[in-house]
Amino acid sequence: MVQNRKPIVMRLIQVLCLLAVLAGMSNVTPALPFLPDIGNYPDQYFRPFMFGLFMLIVVISHPFARSKSGRFRVWGLVIDIAFVVSIVALILAYLDTKETVGFSVFTEKFEAATSTGGLDPEADAFAAALGLEDFAGSIPVLVVDPPAAWVLTAFLSAVAFTLIYAAKQWGIPVVAFAIVMVGYALFTFLIDRLGWAPGSAYLATEIANPGEFFRNLLTNDERGIFGQFMRVLLTVVFPYIVLGALFAQSAGGTSLIKLAVRLTRRLRGGPAHSAIVSSALFGTVSGGPVVNFLSTGTLTIPIMTKRGFRPIFAGAVEAAASSGGQIMPPVMGIAAFLLASLTGVGYASVVLAALIPAICYFASLFVTVTIESRRQGIEAVNDLSPDMELDRQDWINLAIILLPIMTIVATLVLTANERAAGFWAVCTVIAVSFVDPSIRKAPLKLVEALIKGGSMVSQVFLLFMAVTLVDVSLNITGFSVDFKNSVLGLIDNLRSFDIFGTTVVLPSSLYLFVCLVLGMLAAILLGMGMPTLPAYANVALFMAPVLGALGTSLFTAHMFVFYFAVASAITPPVAIAGFAAATITKPEPMATSFEAVKVGALMLIVPFIFAFHPELLLIDDAVLAANGSPMGSHPDGFPTLNFLWI
Repeated sequence: MVQNRKPIVMRLIQVLCLLAVLAGMSNVTPALPFLPDIGNYPDQYFRPFMFGLFMLIVVISHPFARSKSGRFRVWGLVIDIAFVVSIVALILAYLDTKETVGFSVFTEKFEAATSTGGLDPEADAFAAALGLEDFAGSIPVLVVDPPAAWVLTAFLSAVAFTLIYAAKQWGIPVVAFAIVMVGYALFTFLIDRLGWAPGSAYLATEIANPGEFFRNLLTNDERGIFGQFMRVLLTVVFPYIVLGALFAQSAGGTSLIKLAVRLTRRLRGGPAHSAIVSSALFGTVSGGPVVNFLSTGTLTIPIMTKRGFRPIFAGAVEAAASSGGQIMPPVMGIAAFLLASLTGVGYASVVLAALIPAICYFASLFVTVTIESRRQGIEAVNDLSPDMELDRQDWINLAIILLPIMTIVATLVLTANERAAGFWAVCTVIAVSFVDPSIRKAPLKLVEALIKGGSMVSQVFLLFMAVTLVDVSLNITGFSVDFKNSVLGLIDNLRSFDIFGTTVVLPSSLYLFVCLVLGMLAAILLGMGMPTLPAYANVALFMAPVLGALGTSLFTAHMFVFYFAVASAITPPVAIAGFAAATITKPEPMATSFEAVKVGALMLIVPFIFAFHPELLLIDDAVLAANGSPMGSHPDGFPTLNFLWI
């Protein structure tokens, strides 16, 4: 019995992950001619269903009960069971609170149907629909209407356990900021309940009616616990995570690296240049620096060191290039989809805006490698090693990577629908995967990739939940508005001062620069040890309004924060891409991280350039104020002449 337990559990995980993928992909299925619509499931049912499914996958895949210590294994089992119970309770609380599906609506009609005995036609019709017309008036009914305290307990316990499992999956840094913000929000609420007069806007709370607030927190489709961040995950990000899992399973990645080596073999940098090209191409679909690094770095770093590059430099190049994959169109990773949602700009516009900065960044990496190769006296080698030769099958395998990317680009250009682009890209990669003989021999590899995609989505969902709690806490306290007002008030006080009887007025651009530096530091510090998604979202929620009020557009402010959230993967003291590189190069991880900052320094410079010259982002939203009106420096919309001059 014990021996069969693990295979049974693994099979259950696989079934749940596959179910999650099928449900998520069917939800984003676009309208097809001559076929009924099967997507766009009702949010009030689909969101809690997927929430429960994701959490069930998490608790079964990574339980606390799986502990080497027998004593902790028992407590771990208790935690796992309590987590499942709290999740079920939260879903029931949501369904009960949501007016369209509330249990109270059902119980009221059921009570009327079983007690009126023909006096209420509407109730009798309801009873007939349930097959209870023969029992009307004869069945005692206990109407269950959970009190607000029950709903609150279910909500708080589910939130607490979700953060615990998020920390287990992603580490303490991911949830630390969320815990601080939730604690801050609860503290302001407690002060308000005690009747204290704090005298500070930062200690005020937006909760006037706790019962109504928690009802809104459960049921609001935009600002609630199942609100905008879950919507972005289920309707936009979902197919791209599945796409990344399919790419990781395919043979196209290895062929892509061989192609990059072939294209750059005549350059002095050789394998270092190939690492940049392959990371840019593969990173745009993998969506994360570590995944990108593990896919390309394991092959490119040994080639670079064999050619003569210093191990630290080889690891730094791969870390910088892998991180840059998140700013490389057309996919760019998960955080870019969230950026499009928070700014209200179509994803196609985000892709266009990222184009020139990405080209500048990877061009700078090319130049850096060339300079290093000259310094070390490394010459170009035209011959390819046998393992890097492209054979006929490699050329065919490239279709597995290139055709889905072309599908994304074509769909975005023709329809500007990122959901449809992701859906058709997944369909394309599944279809073209059969050009690989290994897939034809074992097609279940595609099913394994889909299962992996379901597991990845459930883990990413924990990140979205942590970000959701930060957003909710900021709304409760009004911190974003208070912080913006404090910064603007400070700037007004310092804008002019007297020196020897002369009034000196400082330009607003100086204060914008100071706030940009603060935003950079916040993104890097909050991004330590965590993925780009929470690093970007946590900072953007309170820094973007400040930058917008100081003269940048809302979109440019978000793009600025996004760049530094990406850069946090290579910046010490906790640089996840640099540490990943050090696992192969073996030098001190911190030294590799500092070298990666030197190699990828342009990622720290480009955001300041487009903050002051937003025309580099190519789209009108980059040069428009947050309310959509033309900015003072760009009254006529996009400044074409300024762009050409720059």
